[in-house]
Parts: sequence; C-alpha cells; structure tokens
Amino acid sequence: KDTTFFLKNNCKVIPMTVTLDQAYSIQKGLEGKVNFRPMSHDTIITILENFNIEILMIKISRMEQGVYLADLLLKKDDKILNLDVRPSDAVALAVRTKTKVYVSDELLEKYGQKVC
Repeated sequence: KDTTFFLKNNCKVIPMTVTLDQAYSIQKGLEGKVNFRPMSHDTIITILENFNIEILMIKISRMEQGVYLADLLLKKDDKILNLDVRPSDAVALAVRTKTKVYVSDELLEKYGQKVC
C-alpha cells in the first residue's frame, strides 16, 4: 500500500507517493530513532560517516514519465559524486543528516500546490 507525503517550499508543497516501508523509514529518520536492526538508510549513513563522505546536497530536479527524479551529491576530500536516487531514498537520508532537500523551481511551478 502507498502513502503520500509532502515536500514544502515556502507556500507550495509537492505531493509524493511512497510505499509504507519508505514512509516508515522517513518517519524513523525524522524521529532520530534507529530500530533494533538498522534499516538500509541507517546503514548508508553509517557507511558515509565511517568513510568521511559528506552529503552536499539533495535535489529533486525533474520528472520523467510521471516519476520524480532526484540527485544526491556526495563529497569525499576533493571529489564530488552525483548519484541518481529515488526521491524517497533522498528524503530518508536527508532527515537523518539534517540535509536540506531542494526542489527545482520548474517542478514547484508546474506541480506545486499553494498552501498559504
């Protein structure tokens, strides 16, 4: 079963549908809680921390075939890596690291819903 969460930017939100597992992982990250057995996103954070890899930025940058696409920018020393990731995974990592999630102006303009 799917659920919907919203990314908010000022007075606009973009609804995103995620699975219950993805929503659960995002919620645990928001709460700062790790289960008895760590979830995949917790493991990824541990790997990044142990190898001194920093999350520079998370961008929800485009939509293709009705699906949002995101980029995860990582930095290790003087190297930067841009990875294509699912927005739900990007958000799950962002809430664990307190990294801001950026949404392109184009997506906000086209798909954003005014809330204030």
